[in-house]
Amino acid sequence: MRRDHPLAQSPITGEQFLEAEHLLVSLSGDPVGIADGALERAGKRRRVAMTLNNFSGAPSLLLSSNLIAVLPAGVVRTHALKDQIYACNVPLTLAPFDCQMAWHTRYDRDSAHRWMRALIAQTCDQIWKAG
Repeated sequence: MRRDHPLAQSPITGEQFLEAEHLLVSLSGDPVGIADGALERAGKRRRVAMTLNNFSGAPSLLLSSNLIAVLPAGVVRTHALKDQIYACNVPLTLAPFDCQMAWHTRYDRDSAHRWMRALIAQTCDQIWKAG
């Protein structure tokens, strides 16, 4: 959420989390995310007001609205607007998620492509494990 969001004044409670309007980032287009699965298991639902299909636009939308979002820490930590975002713990237990790459099979054995995939995996590893 943005730093001057009304919920950024103290740790967010479960009730505040459920009552807030959420921005959902769904790379697959599925209208539910990791947080929704955890909430469903607890018999609860959050209010998703907007959905995006990529993480890059999420901070800008958060800064120009009262929306809150559940985002991977690496997304916030590496974004140009990170200093304007208020990041806090989510008041529920979230399962880990996988990050995946896809490419055409014709590039499976291409040495330059293998090098690039390894570099991407190494960089992502550093981003996700930092902090």
